Amino acid sequence: MYNIRRSILLLLIVCSQYLSAQSFEADRYLFDAYRKQDMSVWKEYVDSLQHGQTCGSDRHLLLYEYGYCGYIVAEAKQAGKEALLPEAKQYVQLFKADVESRKDRLPKGHYEMYMSAVYVYELRLKESVHPLKAMNLAKEATQLAPDDPLVVSYYGTCMFYAPKPFGSKAEALKWFERAEVLFRAPQWQNCWVREATLMYIHQCHEKLGHTPVADHKAQRLLLPQSPMPEGGWPAVLLLHDHGARFEKGWAKVIGRNPEPYYNGMAIGDSLAAHGYVVYCADAPYWGSRRSALSQRAFSDSLGGVGEWYQRVLEEDRAGADYLRSLPFVNPDRIAVAGFSYGAYRAWNLAAEEPHIKACIAAHWMTTLAQNRYNDSWLCMVRKGIYPADSDERTQGEWKEFAAIAATIAPRPFLLQYGLHDKLFPVAAVDSCVRYIDSVYSNCEGLMGKRLEVEAYDCGHEMTHRHWESWLRFLKTHL
Repeated sequence: MYNIRRSILLLLIVCSQYLSAQSFEADRYLFDAYRKQDMSVWKEYVDSLQHGQTCGSDRHLLLYEYGYCGYIVAEAKQAGKEALLPEAKQYVQLFKADVESRKDRLPKGHYEMYMSAVYVYELRLKESVHPLKAMNLAKEATQLAPDDPLVVSYYGTCMFYAPKPFGSKAEALKWFERAEVLFRAPQWQNCWVREATLMYIHQCHEKLGHTPVADHKAQRLLLPQSPMPEGGWPAVLLLHDHGARFEKGWAKVIGRNPEPYYNGMAIGDSLAAHGYVVYCADAPYWGSRRSALSQRAFSDSLGGVGEWYQRVLEEDRAGADYLRSLPFVNPDRIAVAGFSYGAYRAWNLAAEEPHIKACIAAHWMTTLAQNRYNDSWLCMVRKGIYPADSDERTQGEWKEFAAIAATIAPRPFLLQYGLHDKLFPVAAVDSCVRYIDSVYSNCEGLMGKRLEVEAYDCGHEMTHRHWESWLRFLKTHL
């Protein structure tokens, strides 16, 4: 008898470990699908759970039904996608039936949370009107399960979308930030709701005017694809280039269509894949902030020479401050990086902001004498620091670019340039490097080791060797 009981117990343990492993794999698999917005994977998984073709707990079934219903309802409400309405209604009713049938075995607060979501979906599909009931159930769920991150985050979502006076973005932010702390427990690292919560924190800041630019189309925040370390993730403020192409800003370095001089690399996406929070925004005149005016006319419209870059610098500074404010970012592990005009912006910002831990600047360094004073220079002029044109350069005292960049010392600084870069002659770059190196060498105890200078056998472009060096540098110093 004892052996039979022991065998049954061992079988139960093995089965529970198997199902636990399956659950973990499912979480990670669908978490990746959520990141890629590949909801077809979700549909297949939900269908297989509903038909008993896949092993999974009630938690899995309802959590993924909840997510998929939210997606399909949102899709069906878009113009031109009305054909999805029947499918959306069908899935919401399936979700509702599954919630009702599992009421007695759900964790505390989950029945109220999911039924609130059902009412919200029905409201959006105009199947019924339960706005107050939805909000009241969501609040009741938080009272029943005040430390459950799913419940807390869901209430934040209700506050985010509910019209006044029922909800507010400020209140939503408080609930999302509370949920973010609860989601730090190891078992939630691969939960898609955790990912959604982090992005909602960013969206709340957008709506409340806390981000450097208010328009969500003008900026992107990318999250790492790794568990959050103690103290928060490291972050990179990624600054886009000039390129004499103004229809894109952040999209030059994030997404599927990077500019040719990045050699097919989406720098921002790759940084996130290697464990960094990434923030990048369109600078004034680029991307969604494009102007029909010429560069000179745009400069004049801002109040004259020097005002354009002053605005860019203020927004770059605000970008660094924004990263520091996020609860999931380690404020002591923030770097700034960029190529070309992005490099210029990077070292100018790092020189003024001591809380920036490290700086990467690829392909923008020269002397005042060798600088190109054309219309593209108008977005870089620093009034009282750099001259506006070649005539002004010969009058008065000006700061050399290297003198500004050298003030980053003793913080880590990676400076890259091309031996065949026609925009920045090697002789001019070399003279700048000598000066910056002398400043770093004089830093007590550092002996110049935190300055890294790399010359590449290329023109004005980012190669894969540049990128590999970025990763090594960040891993070492951030």
